[in-house]
Amino acid sequence: MASLLALVALSGALAPASVRAADRPVKIVVFGDSLSAGFGLPANAAFPARLAAALRDKNIAAEIANAGVSGDTASGGMGRVDWSVPDGTDAVILELGANDALRGIDPKVTKAALDVTLRKLGERRIAVLLAGMVAPPNMGADYAQAFNAIF
Repeated sequence: MASLLALVALSGALAPASVRAADRPVKIVVFGDSLSAGFGLPANAAFPARLAAALRDKNIAAEIANAGVSGDTASGGMGRVDWSVPDGTDAVILELGANDALRGIDPKVTKAALDVTLRKLGERRIAVLLAGMVAPPNMGADYAQAFNAIF
């Protein structure tokens, strides 16, 4: 949670003054798959809702949007990043790749999609926290080594 709070603090410094006024909450989009969406959980138990509550408890003004899509891959996220992350967003928590590993998608494809997504967000001057993923052990050592190196 400390790294997320650091992201919130940094996002204000990274965003141009014309984009983020000091008198409004930090706008964060949690952009990912079912781990973000909260698949199978009540809405208030999903990660974005819990993050919002934790920040509120620390008196940090933040608006958290849940842009998680269950089953999404890094390539799927790359395809929807432009319309899933609205203008005025200060920071994104990018959580994609788990489904890529579960499906055995070539790590080069996953890395390329994440690179494009990160580039698009960077061009918009949006701070990004990339959540790390680890390949499941049943994919084999070679796959795990290549996949885990992405993060």
